[in-house]
Amino acid sequence: MSRRPAQPGCRRGRAPQRTSMPNESWRPPRCSSRHRTPGPVPREPPEGILGCLLRQPPTPGLVRLCSHNPPFGSWRAATLGVASTGAVCLEGGGRMTQVFESTEIGASEDLLRDKYSAMRLRASGSRHLLRLEQDRIGRVRLDRTTFQMDLDLEADPLGALVVARVVDGHASYGRGAAQRRYCRGDVYVTADPDAGFIASLHDYQGEIAVLDPALLGQVAEPAPGSHGPIRLLDHEPVSAQATAMWRRTYRFALAGSRACADAGATRPFYAQAVARLLAAATLATFPTTALTEPTAADRAAADTRTLHRSTEFIEAHAIHDISLRDIADASGVTIRAVQLAFRRHLDLTPTMYLRKVRLRHVRGGLVAGSPEMTTVTAVASQWGFSNLGRFAAQYRAEFGELPAQTLRR
Repeated sequence: MSRRPAQPGCRRGRAPQRTSMPNESWRPPRCSSRHRTPGPVPREPPEGILGCLLRQPPTPGLVRLCSHNPPFGSWRAATLGVASTGAVCLEGGGRMTQVFESTEIGASEDLLRDKYSAMRLRASGSRHLLRLEQDRIGRVRLDRTTFQMDLDLEADPLGALVVARVVDGHASYGRGAAQRRYCRGDVYVTADPDAGFIASLHDYQGEIAVLDPALLGQVAEPAPGSHGPIRLLDHEPVSAQATAMWRRTYRFALAGSRACADAGATRPFYAQAVARLLAAATLATFPTTALTEPTAADRAAADTRTLHRSTEFIEAHAIHDISLRDIADASGVTIRAVQLAFRRHLDLTPTMYLRKVRLRHVRGGLVAGSPEMTTVTAVASQWGFSNLGRFAAQYRAEFGELPAQTLRR
């Protein structure tokens, strides 16, 4: 696959050879192709204690501030006034956005160790602010990070796929002379999941997705003859269009995560579907060992028998979280063969067919219900539709009326 051309001063630049922690005085060159616009400077917190910025839930409910062990790890600030943690907690146990802040290098090191991996930090200058805002949906964590400082770090392997987009500032990654440098708007993978790395961050703000590498195997398969699970072949996108697509998908996933922050728990199969969408976007953004085009064997297997087995499985398990991998395993063929069978015989994707089946079940529940005892929200949520605006549009496109109209009849 072709790779995105290097940007002057930002990508694949040369840096002095170094074998230990980066020198404090070393700085990557400023981008020559983009100009950084200074962002707003956070005001100083009262008496040195950093409070948490809380996001109100999208639906009405009782909101209370709680201090607790965060669900993504066990990190706690050791010194009051140095770091803080907080979250929006909803009565009934809904999802929450967590915010962590630190003004002390030791507390920041502990926080990053708990959220990513063991890291050794070296900050220069008198400024030091680390802010980490986290949401989770399925097996993906969506982070927004701010390093208001000049920071050099050395990290152990992350054990996860970490895809980042620079919102502001500069970053460089890599060992030795082959440094990778990034500016505002760039999308990249920090490092291979099983590889450590060094990095330099300069007034960095980023949007970060932390993915379980196993998710890639739920949406695609490696090429025949390749060994092991799907791997990324490069840290940088295949094109500018892929970069833009990743940004849109990240924002969609973040909106989906926040839409699930209601008074009840997130519907598992909705959350996992959004997580798999991010995994598919990762495969489309970066060069990988995945094979998406069907082989000759896949074309032969994409017959009506495969379609019948696949649709039977979907019909029987539509209430559950099912992936392309599950459908392919139940049908005894590859993911590529399943996708081709649906395109060839129904002019649909398996995901579109699954949505149609679930919409049909929603319609049945609304027809059987009564306006006094049944709500559209409850029936739609039962079948995995958490975004009610998008659900209503899909329902109307399928049946020619709004779900509320079906319920009132």
